[in-house]
Amino acid sequence: MRLTRTDRTPPGLRRTLQQYRYFRWRFKGDVLFFQVGRFVEFYHPADAGIAALLGLASMAHNRRGALWGFPLAQASRHLRCLLRKGYAVTCIAETGRYLTAVQARVPVGRFVPGGVPKYGLGNPH
Repeated sequence: MRLTRTDRTPPGLRRTLQQYRYFRWRFKGDVLFFQVGRFVEFYHPADAGIAALLGLASMAHNRRGALWGFPLAQASRHLRCLLRKGYAVTCIAETGRYLTAVQARVPVGRFVPGGVPKYGLGNPH
C-alpha cells in the first residue's frame, strides 16, 4: 500500500485558480489566506462576505481570476480580525518549486478561534 501526501499541491493542478479550488475543498469551512507573491488573494465568489468584513475592494479583471486581495504584510491584522469574529483560517504559502509557470503551494498553518495553530508556520521549503 502506498501513502499519498495530502498537504501538497497535487501535480495536475498547474493553474493558480485550480490550486485555490483544491485547497478550498481540502479545508472546507476555513478562510484561505492564499499567497500569490507578496499578496494574499481570494478567488471564489463565496468569499465576498470575508472580503467585505476585511474592507477589501474588488480587483480589476486579471488572468489568474483573483477577485479580492491584500498585501501579505497585512496578514496578521486580518488574521486577528477573522479569529475575533470566529473564523478558522488556513494559510497556504508558495514553496518556491514550480509546477509549470505557477508555483506549488502547501498549507503552512491553520488557526482557529481561541486555539493554537494546528501546524506551525515557517518556511515550507
